[in-house]
Amino acid sequence: MRNGKYEETIANLQLAQTYYSRLVEDMLDAVFITSNNIIMYVNKAAAKLLDAEDLVGKSAYEIMEPDFLENYLDKSRNIWKEEISTPYEMQLITSKGKKVEVEVLAYPFLFEDLSSTIIIIARDISVRKENQQLQIKNEKLGIAGQLAASIAHEIRNPLTAIKGFLKLAYQGAMKLDDIYPILDLEINRIETIASELMFLGKPARSEIKETNIGKILLDVYTLMQSQANLDNVVINLETYGDHLNTLCNVDQIKQVFINLVKNAIEAMDNGGIINMEAKLDGKWVVVTITDNGKGIPDEIKNKLGEPFYTTKEKGTGLGLVICYNIIAEHKGKIDYVSEDGMGTTFTIQLPLANK
Repeated sequence: MRNGKYEETIANLQLAQTYYSRLVEDMLDAVFITSNNIIMYVNKAAAKLLDAEDLVGKSAYEIMEPDFLENYLDKSRNIWKEEISTPYEMQLITSKGKKVEVEVLAYPFLFEDLSSTIIIIARDISVRKENQQLQIKNEKLGIAGQLAASIAHEIRNPLTAIKGFLKLAYQGAMKLDDIYPILDLEINRIETIASELMFLGKPARSEIKETNIGKILLDVYTLMQSQANLDNVVINLETYGDHLNTLCNVDQIKQVFINLVKNAIEAMDNGGIINMEAKLDGKWVVVTITDNGKGIPDEIKNKLGEPFYTTKEKGTGLGLVICYNIIAEHKGKIDYVSEDGMGTTFTIQLPLANK
């Protein structure tokens, strides 16, 4: 009797093993099992994702984009301490050298002496990334259109000054040597505005590099001055400390600040003040953008940042969604404090670049 029970248990275990093996093998997500960072198993989806059939026996490092390797190693060390696995993004490399954007979940294989074994589940997010870039592009083009009138007004002012001084020089009322510094200043002003407007029409670069946040804020300050002047808004900029550097995609971070400043301007019907500040706080570069506008009513705070939710007549509701996504991709944080009728402060934290 006992022997029959034993055989039944063995049969059930074999059936379960077959079931779970087929389940893993037929998963749409790529599955890798590594031991001491050597690939021991891949399912069909993993082989298809990397366009390779001979992955078993290779180092896991060989299929990873080097820029993401350090983050992977940190995550691998920490999974034995975490109760819940947290997804993170990285790039894998196919057999033909193509980079693939994936979202990864890693789990420790907790069974007897297999303490160095890790199960990695990778999901291809290339399409998601492409859609995010398309959203950013559309948002940038939308802002460019909205700023067109104020930019034209801002450019017309120095052009009028240039025309006036040239006329005085032509009439002999002023010497060219006297007006040249003024003309040079006004032309540089036009060039700065035009170059910043061109940024809004360019595709976002994917380059990640160490950049001073103060420089990005200064560019945003210059670009948004024209709209601020038209709406009777004063923008102040203060940066505290020399080393305000973070690793970032400059275009994307600039896009975040433009969106937030633009929203702040639009929140003040009768003019007002916007204060932009950047400072260090431990291992973070902290940027605050504060306005003294209408504030955010309590009834819409919970919906803020939801796709397609907007209080603007011609808005899409995607601006803040894009801001949140960009900051999250940069391993940063974004939050706000607002009182109805008292203004709003957005706080953005980005990791300080290691020296």
